[in-house]
Amino acid sequence: KLEQVLYAASAMGATAEEMQGARRSLSLFQHHDGVTGTAKDHVVEDYARYMHSAIDMVQEWMANSVKTRLDASSLKPCWKARAPRALGHFSCDISQPTYVFNPLPKDQTCGDTVVPAHKTVQATLPCEAAGSETEA
Repeated sequence: KLEQVLYAASAMGATAEEMQGARRSLSLFQHHDGVTGTAKDHVVEDYARYMHSAIDMVQEWMANSVKTRLDASSLKPCWKARAPRALGHFSCDISQPTYVFNPLPKDQTCGDTVVPAHKTVQATLPCEAAGSETEA
């Protein structure tokens, strides 16, 4: 999840300096103990706290970026985890329009709205899965 939000934030214009802490958390987790599962329980808990904090920080940056660009006052991420090792949950009302950012270099569809590449628009959910269309 952290890799996904970092990719989206970078596509929205986040600088390396703004994402430095989150990137460090991702690098820490990709250390061999985090990847192979050989870390002690307290280390895994520590990795999870770093990852959770980094995801929250990047999502907050993204929400603030969209608020600034669209002059929208109250935005929140739709996908959140309550605790570092908790499963994420979807918290938005799909019957209401939602601001959607497309970090991909090709258009995507959300409901009946086309979301242009690297743009934020208001759309209804759900969105198509990235890469769901096959190239001819």
